[in-house]
Amino acid sequence: MAFDNLFKPKNLKRFLLALAAGAAALTVYFTAEHFQVVPATGALDVEIESPYALGPHSILVAMDVSAEGGEMTQPLALEMIRQLGQVEAVEVIAPGSAFALAAASGPSGIDPAWRLGIRNIGGASSTRLIAHLRSRRGDPISTTVRQDAGSQDLARFVRNVVEEVVRTLGVAAEASPPAPRTISAAQYREFLLARFYALGGIKDMAMARQILDGILQQAPDWAPALAAQARILLVQASVGAEVAEGENRVEQARALLERAAEADDQIAEVHLYRSLLAHRYDWDWQTALEAAEKAVALAPGDADVLSAASNAAFTLGHFEQGKAWLNRAITLDPLALGHRLKLGLMQEFAGEFDAAVETYRELMVKQPDFPGAHACLGRALLQLDRAQSALLHAEVEPSPLWQRYITALALYGLDRIEEADAALAELEALHGHEAAIQIAEVHAFAGHPDKAFEWLGTAVENRDPGVAELVGNSLLQNLADDPRWKQLLAELALPGND
Repeated sequence: MAFDNLFKPKNLKRFLLALAAGAAALTVYFTAEHFQVVPATGALDVEIESPYALGPHSILVAMDVSAEGGEMTQPLALEMIRQLGQVEAVEVIAPGSAFALAAASGPSGIDPAWRLGIRNIGGASSTRLIAHLRSRRGDPISTTVRQDAGSQDLARFVRNVVEEVVRTLGVAAEASPPAPRTISAAQYREFLLARFYALGGIKDMAMARQILDGILQQAPDWAPALAAQARILLVQASVGAEVAEGENRVEQARALLERAAEADDQIAEVHLYRSLLAHRYDWDWQTALEAAEKAVALAPGDADVLSAASNAAFTLGHFEQGKAWLNRAITLDPLALGHRLKLGLMQEFAGEFDAAVETYRELMVKQPDFPGAHACLGRALLQLDRAQSALLHAEVEPSPLWQRYITALALYGLDRIEEADAALAELEALHGHEAAIQIAEVHAFAGHPDKAFEWLGTAVENRDPGVAELVGNSLLQNLADDPRWKQLLAELALPGND
C-alpha cells in the first residue's frame, strides 16, 4: 500500500459546507519526548507564519457568491485556475483543497498580489458573467471582464479573462491557447460541470462519467473530455468502486488517453494521466517520469500536476526534482495537505529527517488528525533515535492501519520485543491484504530479513502500489547487503541493483 493512497476523492460541496461551519481546530506542539494539544483560536493556518514567497504576479482565484444565482461559479473558478496555471509567469494560488473558494478573502496568512473574483449572476436561462481582477497591495490597477452569456459560451469567457490577466500583469508569457473547439457552447458548460462533479465522491464521479459520455457521443475526439473520462476511470479503479460486468477500467482509460494524445498532445492532463497509468499499473517507471515531465512542461503552474508528477520522480530516487515540484505545488496550493505529506516522505527518503519532521508538524498544525500524518512523523522520529516520541504519536494516530504500523515500529525501536511481536502479528492479521510493504518494513527494521523478503514478494505478487516506494526507504536499509535486495530491484527495473 502506498502512502499516496491515503488520499481519497473528497466531495467538494460537502467540504465547503463543513469549512463554512467553522469547526474548531487543534494545534499540536511537540517537544523531544512529549507533546501537548492546545485549542487553536483562529483559522486553520493562523498559528504558523506564511513561508510562501509570493511574487508580483501571484493571483488568488475565488468565487464571488451572489444571492441571485451562481450555479456555474465553482466550475468556472476551477477552470480559470487550470488555464492560468498554464501561464508560466503567473503564480495561481489554487484552491485545489477548496479553502480559497470557501471565502472571498482566501486562506488566512496567504497574501497574493492579485485577486481574481468570478461571479455568475442570474439563472440558467439568463446569465451574466463577471470576472474582476484587482490588486491586493494598494496598486490601483484593476480590470473587469463582463459577458452577457445568452449563448453561455463559457470557453470564450475563460479565454478572454486569461488574456486580460496576462495583459494587465504585463507578463511575457502568453496564455496557452485553448484546445480546438469541436463542441458547442452548451456542451462546454456540461464539460465544466462534469469536471467539477469528478472532484466529488463515487456517486458524483458516476454522474460526471454520464455527462462526459454524452459529450463524447457528439464529439468523440475532443481531447479534454477524453482525458477527463480517463482520469475518472483511474480514480474509480484505485478506490475499488463497483465494476460493471466485463469492465476493465484501466484498459478503458489507456484507450481513451491514446485517443486523446492523437487528437491533441498539448494538453497537460493527457500526459499526467498517462504517467499515473504507467506508474500505478504498468510499473514502467521511466515512461511514467517522461510523461510527468511533459505534463509539468505544459502546465508549470498547476499544483495538482506538479504533485502528481512527483510520484514518478520519487520512485526513481530523483528526490531533488520531486522536492522541487512539491515545494512549488505547496506554494501554489498551500492548504492542500496531501502535497505536504508527500514532501515529508520525499525528505525522509532523501535522508533529511529533521526537515521531514518539520514538514509533518506544519501539516498537523493545519489538520491534527490527518490520516497517516502521525505515523509518518513517527517514522522520521525513529530515524532520529526518538522511538518514545514515535510511540506517543502512535497513540493518537486516527487511522487503525497506520496506528498499528507505527506502534510496531516504535516498540521495536524501544526493544520492547514481546509487545512489538504482538503488534506486528496484529498488523499482519488485520491488514496483510493491503499493507504488505508496511509489514515488510517492520520486519526489516526489526532484523527479520527472511520475513521481510517474504512480504516484499507478496507485495509484488499483489501489485501493491507501495512497491513504488523502495528506493531510498530507510526502513529497508537492513536489507541492502542481501543479494535478494539487488535481485528484487533488478526485477522491478529500479535503480540501485548494480
